[in-house]
Amino acid sequence: MGVSGAVSVDTKHRVWKAHMKMALANERTLIAWLRVGATYGAGAVVATALTKEMVNDDRGFTLTVQALLGLLVVAWGTAQFVRRGRLLAQRWHGSYESFWGPAIFTLASVISVLLTAGVSIRRIQEYYSDDCPFLPGLNHTPNALPPFFYITFHGSTNPRKAMCHAAQGVSGVHRFTLSGAYAGPATNQRDALVHMPRGMTATTGLLVVADSYASDSSLVFFGACVNAGLRPYLGRIRPEDKETRSSFQHPYSVVNVPNEPGKLKVSSQDGGAIISVESISGEPSPSPSPWPWP
Repeated sequence: MGVSGAVSVDTKHRVWKAHMKMALANERTLIAWLRVGATYGAGAVVATALTKEMVNDDRGFTLTVQALLGLLVVAWGTAQFVRRGRLLAQRWHGSYESFWGPAIFTLASVISVLLTAGVSIRRIQEYYSDDCPFLPGLNHTPNALPPFFYITFHGSTNPRKAMCHAAQGVSGVHRFTLSGAYAGPATNQRDALVHMPRGMTATTGLLVVADSYASDSSLVFFGACVNAGLRPYLGRIRPEDKETRSSFQHPYSVVNVPNEPGKLKVSSQDGGAIISVESISGEPSPSPSPWPWP
C-alpha cells in the first residue's frame, strides 16, 4: 500500500561535507583583498616619502585618502574572511557573497583616481601659468625699466613647487627697481630651478648664483639681461674631485677676484674654506685655501 503526498526535505540545515578547497578559497579571497589594500597603502607611503613637503598641501590630502582607503579595504577583507570562516564551520547553505562591499570600494577607487588626477592636472596648470614665477603677495610692475637690484630667496628645497606656493617657502632670484617696486623674476627659473640661492655676483655679462642645496651644491650661471628680460640659464659648476667637493659644501657667497677676469672666490659655510673658481673653464681649485678663522 503506497503512501500518497509530497515528502518535504529540510535542506537548509542539512549537514554536508566540508572540503579543504572551500577554506583555501576563503584564504585566497583574503589575500586578494590584502593585496588591494597594500597597493593603496604602499602608493600613499611612497608618494609621501618622495614629497615630504606636501603635508599641508591638497596633494597630501589625496595621499591620506588613499592610505585610509587601503586600511578600510584590509579591515573589510579581514572581517569577511572571519565571517565566511564561521559560516563554513557551521555548514551554512546560504549565500556567501557580499554585494555592497566590492561595489563601494570600486566607487571609492574611481573617486580616488579622479581626485588624484584632478589635483595633478591643476598643479601642472598652475606651474605653467603666467603668474607662477612671480613672488606671491607682491604687486608685479610690468615693463619696469632698469636699473634693478636683485634679491635671492631660499625658503624651500623644492623650487618647482615654491615658485607657485608661498606657504611652502620661496626660492629664486627676483628683481626690484631702485624705488622698491617689484619687477618680477630676474632669471629663467623654470629652466634653472635653483634650490637654495644665497650670494651672487655679476661678471663679464654673467650672473653667478651660489646654490647652497646640501646634496647638490653648485654655482649657477645665467646670461646677460637683454631689454630688461629674464636672464637665460646657462649651466652649473660642481667640483669633480672628492676633496674640493667636501670643502665646497653649502656655498654661501661668491665674489669676483679683482684684476683677474673670469676668476671667482666662493665661501663655503659647511666646508670652512674659500675656493677659487675659473668661471670660463668651470674648474674649482682642487686645493681650497683655509678659512681665516680668528
